[in-house]
Amino acid sequence: MSKIKSLIELLNNYFVEIPIIQRDYAQGREDFNTTLIRDNLLSDIKASLKNDDDPLDLNFVYGKMKDDKFIPLDGQQRLTTLFLLHLYAFRNNEIYTDVLMKFTYETRKSSRKFFESLIKHRSEVFDFNETNKSSVASVADEVRDSEWFISEWENDPTVKSTLVMLNAIETKFADMPDLGERLLKKNEKPLIFQFLEMDKLGMEDSLYIKLNARGKLLTPFENFKARLFSRLRDFSSAKSNEFENLFDGAWTDFFWREYKNNFDESFLNFFQVLFSNNQMKLDPENWANGFDFKQLDEEIFDRIIFTLNVGSKKTDSKISQIIIDASSSRSTYSDRLMFHALVEYLFQKNGKVSESIHQWLRVLENLIVNSPIDSTATNLAAIRGINDISKFSDNIIEHLIKTPKISGFYSRQINEEIQKAKIIYNSEDDAKVLYQAEKHPYFTGTIRAALVYGYKNELFNANIFEEYWGKIDVLFEEKQPKYEILLRQALLCFCDYTLPISKFKTLCINDPKEGSSTYSLKRLFSDEPAKVKDFLDKISIKKNLKEQMLDILNSSIIGQNDWRYCLIRHSGLFDKMSKNHLRLFDSGKRILLVPNKWTNGYNLDLYLSTLDIELKKNGIITTLRHEIGTYGDIWLEYNDVEIRYKSGSYKISSQKDTFITKTGDLITEALEYMADMFPLTK
Repeated sequence: MSKIKSLIELLNNYFVEIPIIQRDYAQGREDFNTTLIRDNLLSDIKASLKNDDDPLDLNFVYGKMKDDKFIPLDGQQRLTTLFLLHLYAFRNNEIYTDVLMKFTYETRKSSRKFFESLIKHRSEVFDFNETNKSSVASVADEVRDSEWFISEWENDPTVKSTLVMLNAIETKFADMPDLGERLLKKNEKPLIFQFLEMDKLGMEDSLYIKLNARGKLLTPFENFKARLFSRLRDFSSAKSNEFENLFDGAWTDFFWREYKNNFDESFLNFFQVLFSNNQMKLDPENWANGFDFKQLDEEIFDRIIFTLNVGSKKTDSKISQIIIDASSSRSTYSDRLMFHALVEYLFQKNGKVSESIHQWLRVLENLIVNSPIDSTATNLAAIRGINDISKFSDNIIEHLIKTPKISGFYSRQINEEIQKAKIIYNSEDDAKVLYQAEKHPYFTGTIRAALVYGYKNELFNANIFEEYWGKIDVLFEEKQPKYEILLRQALLCFCDYTLPISKFKTLCINDPKEGSSTYSLKRLFSDEPAKVKDFLDKISIKKNLKEQMLDILNSSIIGQNDWRYCLIRHSGLFDKMSKNHLRLFDSGKRILLVPNKWTNGYNLDLYLSTLDIELKKNGIITTLRHEIGTYGDIWLEYNDVEIRYKSGSYKISSQKDTFITKTGDLITEALEYMADMFPLTK
């Protein structure tokens, strides 16, 4: 048995080979649990590197020696993450290339080849921001866009996971230019490796089974349960006896009914969510086995008891469902925050439930679901926001009216809840109108799309609200607008309704989830009432909605020199953009239709694409030519003619002549010129 204190020391002495029996690298997965673990691990490493007196012990890594190779059988996830961190730290230091090349994956050929290429090209990959490649969004995007990257590698789970981790490392450590020096200085014990002789423990597969407790040893759940009981006995033997009886009785029955196939996992998930919501430190690789139970105090056990007692009785289906959803392996930030809201309510009420819980859960669900909570930081801010107002959970409506101080959620949703609280407090009848509107599955509790119109002489008028909400209601189904592109075209007839996102503007996607990277039509209708009011005033729910929108398009007077004209007249242009983003890029000289999320690939010019459609209708089949990147050249080609667009005009060039459109009807002018040059035949 021996100990090695750093990764560089290990690689200086041995090749590290991740064996075939190991699973793929998984710490870069994008599910909630892994995202939380990844962020915590990198934060812990960074904190340790900043503090020379407090080294980070990443626990044991078990493996076997074979010639000059170290083959890890437990801990390969941590090893890979540490390797990627070193890759970043020594990106511009060629001295370490040969050393880093001694780390390899045998699980898949694609993984091995990817790591070899990544090591060789690490400098250009990590320093893309310093080479004026502003159109590239991230390290992962730079890797994918590199000439050496093979697109098939994205089918490799290890490669996909690595790309996510590279982004996370670059984000976390970009402000630490001396990272490499700090890693080399941390020679106390940032990572301890323990070598075990294979001859003493059997064959490789057998060792792997033993080290992961998959034989007849205690399962992770049984081990966790025993240690949990032991910790409670430190506080109260009487409470411990009751706790153990409930755990093995009613609580186990509750989880068994819901999760027969993965009972242990779901029960453990319950505790993992509860502990992480209370900001307890969880082991980055195997939280249940590595958890420090000294973090638990008696109040945490009260939260467990109150929550599981109420949930297991199933007297309120919504309460039970909140617990079930949070305990699922597919739980979302929203699921976990709703769970936290429930736990804190029950803790404040000493495990008792009254009618006030329904109003509390209603308000919190509106805040949670309609806030962009999509990262560890925003999730933590929401947890703190819930903690701050949980003391008012027994009468949240009065709190919103009297002392409406809430943080951690989308400010406009907070203001909406305050506004609705005043209406609810003043009138039960008006409250019922609001509750009914909140049931719409697309808007999920957000009703300010009509609430802003529902005031007359500064007093809420339920009839006006219902009139506008009735129109919005028929425009949207559960997951999308009923007429999608037609709705967007109709809205463009009244104004430029696009919303800014990064350096782009979006025509607003269908997906109403606030965590989406591009704004949706839900956000448009909710946050930009002035942009949609004229359209809403124009339509009537008593007439055929589709026919009304077609009439709006046909009667539009938008001129050809307005970019909206192109999209109003040609619905096919929407198909040239990613449906997940629907982004345009306006450089001031031209407007690009962005086929993906970013403009670092091949893009399309809005006006050239429109002219291309019109020319083809008239029998002239042009060919699109374009260069890569945001400012790459784009043109249409027909025989020896090249057509370009810039700053409101078409330029049509041939060997004989150059023509530039001069009027606002530039599309018609270009078509007429091409018709004169080439007699059209249909």
